[in-house]
Amino acid sequence: MKLTIEPSEAAFDLAAAQRIANQIKEKKNSVIGLSTGRTTGNMHRKVVQLHQEEPFDVSQTTFFGVDEVMGVPREYAGACYTMLRTELADGLGISDDHLLMLPTHSNDYSASCRQFQSELQVLGGIDLLILGLGENGHLGFNQPGTPFESTAWVSKMNPELETRIRRETGLPEEHPLGGVTLGLADIMQARRIVLVAKGSNKAAIVKKMLQGPVTTDVPASILQRHPNCEVLLDSEAAALLDQEDQEFKSSGGARVQEDQGFKSSGVQEVQGFKSSKVSEEQGPSYLAPFLSMVFLFLVIGFLTTVNSQLQGPLQSAFLDRVGNLRNTLATMITFSWFLAYPVCGGLGSRWIDRYGYKGTLLRGLGVMVAGLALYFLSSVYTVAYPQSALAVSDVSIPLGFFIFLLGSFVLGGAVTVLQVVINPYLMACHVNGTQPIQRLAIGGSANSVGTTIAPYFVSGIIFGGVALEQVQVSQLRLPFLAIAFLILLVAAVLYRLSLPDLAGTRAADAPLERSVWSFRHLTLGVVAIFFYVGCEVCVGANINLYALSDLGLSTSTITLMATLYWGLMLVGRLCGSSLRSVSPRTQLTFTTLMALLMLVLAVAFNQPWLLVAVGLFHSIMWGAIFTLATTGLGRYTSAASGVFMIGVVGGAILPLLQGAVADSLGAWRWSWAIVLIGELVMLSYALVGSRPRKKDLTETSLT
Repeated sequence: MKLTIEPSEAAFDLAAAQRIANQIKEKKNSVIGLSTGRTTGNMHRKVVQLHQEEPFDVSQTTFFGVDEVMGVPREYAGACYTMLRTELADGLGISDDHLLMLPTHSNDYSASCRQFQSELQVLGGIDLLILGLGENGHLGFNQPGTPFESTAWVSKMNPELETRIRRETGLPEEHPLGGVTLGLADIMQARRIVLVAKGSNKAAIVKKMLQGPVTTDVPASILQRHPNCEVLLDSEAAALLDQEDQEFKSSGGARVQEDQGFKSSGVQEVQGFKSSKVSEEQGPSYLAPFLSMVFLFLVIGFLTTVNSQLQGPLQSAFLDRVGNLRNTLATMITFSWFLAYPVCGGLGSRWIDRYGYKGTLLRGLGVMVAGLALYFLSSVYTVAYPQSALAVSDVSIPLGFFIFLLGSFVLGGAVTVLQVVINPYLMACHVNGTQPIQRLAIGGSANSVGTTIAPYFVSGIIFGGVALEQVQVSQLRLPFLAIAFLILLVAAVLYRLSLPDLAGTRAADAPLERSVWSFRHLTLGVVAIFFYVGCEVCVGANINLYALSDLGLSTSTITLMATLYWGLMLVGRLCGSSLRSVSPRTQLTFTTLMALLMLVLAVAFNQPWLLVAVGLFHSIMWGAIFTLATTGLGRYTSAASGVFMIGVVGGAILPLLQGAVADSLGAWRWSWAIVLIGELVMLSYALVGSRPRKKDLTETSLT
């Protein structure tokens, strides 16, 4: 922890303003949280003055309020929105698109708080948080007694403040008032915090929060545990600190005291402070559940790719008597999997409402075991009854193949349910030293690891490296039985683990005023997602059929192609985390153009290796499309996220359509025109369709 004491109030205001200005200069697209009140008003005005004296670019910066008054008109002079707008935003020319606020009114404050948290996460998390210090140690509206693990919520209001607001607004006693605020857990996720306090009335609480124990009786004391926190005071606020604590190094007129790092207890203390011993407990750490979720994310990516990679081998094993329908029926394997997304998308939400997150997670794993059991059954049945088939004209389709398709659908449904649960759990499973966005990134990387190793599992483990024409259905039994056993083991472990409580995060009952489909950029975004998932799966799943049928490449070469495609997806996702300074529209435009170039060259030269390179550019398209499609949706974003599951059905339809085209043409080469069309649709969305109409921004602002 760093302590800075300025000699005067004027110097204090300037120093605080410089912290904000410097953050913007260092990172233009910073996300900066601000508090309102007597301590910060002049600081905000000083930022405007600095900008006028030496202009700096604020066009990409997003500001947000740490808290807001519930139940008052937004235009009320004491509303945090009004104060930030008049003190800072108007002077800097900041529009409401770049000024995020918790709501003064809402039909569902819990949903609005979750939406606010989601918007901050989409922006990449909090870069700088300026916090005022209440005389009783409160941060935001987190009053004494607030649990350290609290997230954005509605708090009771201080009686004196409530009386003043009712007097100034004329609101009757029966009209509810409160404080909507970031929770203490949200605050601790900020990359950098500056706590500001000035005036003699803050001296006692400054001493208590810095030199006393970490306790919920003084909410601000939790900042002793933050790895990058500065306490900025004027001389009056620092007056009660012990004399030994006043021995500072000179720094431009201010007295600065640096931290000595972490003590053996793992808690950071300020040099020279006579603080009481701080508790070593850093809050609950859910390392084991977190690792379980990461593993499940790997399993989801692994099984999704295993399913698609089975198209080639099972085409030889099951479909040798289906004539010119071989490609169409083989792509039915992927079709069945992705068909489960729109069909089962609502099932996960209903299960969460009925059974809770943990109950839904365990049921999803049970469904996954059932799907793997159907894979096993399809093999057993086909071996036991090799002549059992559905005959249509001169085509004979083994009934075991239909059992496998049912297993593919059931597994796809399980994955759909699990994805509804895993993302919130990754965010909620606190692990010391991590932020929610980091945990989500780790999960996404694990998913890509699963997709990368899956092709070699299919060719090397399931089928033992034999040539595709020698593949036997019986080889399916043991590997999938082993995976089913592993999933049961994971379910048993999760059943016994203590998982974090996600109460209050379930679907809201209050209806929205308009349909999410009325937002044009969202509707077109769902169309773009349809083509994105379809194109991604077409390349990942059908490249093996193309290389086998058209070019006669070996099993090892085909496996390497699929592995490199999914491996480049992993590389792209890892690299994508460093592209926060590049806008989603620019990312989507560039990646679709490069994918188009690779596809055109691949078709022109009949070269499947160029299709492999498309994986690198497909890797970050989902995030770019999602961000563009949910821009300005405010509290409609959670509903919009559910709508996106409909677009995933593109992964079922486009590969199947491509297979049918390949059968009709007698070759795969020109069927890639379907993927070219999909890339063009995504490019048009990046350039035109993703731009929100003005009414789709102004009508959805939180009020």
